[in-house]
Amino acid sequence: MSTLETYANKIGKALSDVSSLNVRTFSGDLNTIIENSDGNLSTEGLDNVLLTGTTNANLKLEALTVMRIDGDIDQFVTTDISKDMKAIHDDAVETGKATRTAIIDFVKSVV
Repeated sequence: MSTLETYANKIGKALSDVSSLNVRTFSGDLNTIIENSDGNLSTEGLDNVLLTGTTNANLKLEALTVMRIDGDIDQFVTTDISKDMKAIHDDAVETGKATRTAIIDFVKSVV
């Protein structure tokens, strides 16, 4: 693979990563230690824990926001979300948006 192809693949991956922003805010107790292959605490395995339900946890999805690059937004907010939890979620969404904007700006600057 040529250097240009490698570079194009990296840009394509970066654009794919920023094509949507997905923020999930949970509350509850997670009593399972999730470790990566190095044995360090990691949230990378959280999706598997949530999908399989094989954990000693009491988790509640408080809010979910998915923003796509085309402007479509899906949002879920539990009916009894507290103001504090909503503020935490909204802050995470704003941080995600700022990060995505910075990545896009960086990619544009090197192209």
